[in-house]
Amino acid sequence: MPFNYGTPDGLRLLSPHRPLQNFDERFLHGKIEYWKELLDNDTYSSYWQARTFASNMKNIRPAMMTVGGCSMLKTCSAHCACSAPRKAEPRRR
Repeated sequence: MPFNYGTPDGLRLLSPHRPLQNFDERFLHGKIEYWKELLDNDTYSSYWQARTFASNMKNIRPAMMTVGGCSMLKTCSAHCACSAPRKAEPRRR
């Protein structure tokens, strides 16, 4: 483990080190390049615009599954077409 965080609770870890630059000074010591990039680009600049996926999210349709039927056949047998027991048919090959 590269860092001794002192606690498994992320909120307790980060709260005393606000703003996040203090976290870098205390734990990372400028060694993590990606962390420095995040801190340097704190607005929606060209850095983030180049990394967004929103422009590729066109004509996306979520997968949907519809489930229907009677779950309590004795209660809804008068209204449910599926209430009559079916005779098992042999499997066709």
